Amino acid sequence: MVERSLLTGLWIGGACFLLFRTLLAGGTEVPAARNLTLVLMVLFENVMVGNSRSETRSAFRLDPRRNPFLLAGTLGAVLLHWGAMHQPWLSRVLELSPLSLGQWAWMGLLALTLIPLVEAHKTLCARRTAGSGGKGPSFRS
Repeated sequence: MVERSLLTGLWIGGACFLLFRTLLAGGTEVPAARNLTLVLMVLFENVMVGNSRSETRSAFRLDPRRNPFLLAGTLGAVLLHWGAMHQPWLSRVLELSPLSLGQWAWMGLLALTLIPLVEAHKTLCARRTAGSGGKGPSFRS
């Protein structure tokens, strides 16, 4: 789990850093670049929720309807962020601005890049465990 946390943290941090730098280099103003980067972080975390439902089983083999509270919370987080962008007083306080549908789509696609990374890591861990006779790593002395 520590290994996966480090891997995904580096992926998310690197992707957000690269997005921010790329937007600035392309002439996007700092507040707009910060806004898009924040949305990407929110979406990455929502994707991570689906990936983290099992340490060993693929996210594609898990029915998202089995945990309606998790599904509602994930959708609620996106809706809350979207709502904050569209409430004038709240968007002013939080320094958010609404995104176009295209911007949401791009940020969503970037966030989805986390899925193959985590799925590959789960596969690698399963192979490692199978190669060690079914015993996972031991941290006991």
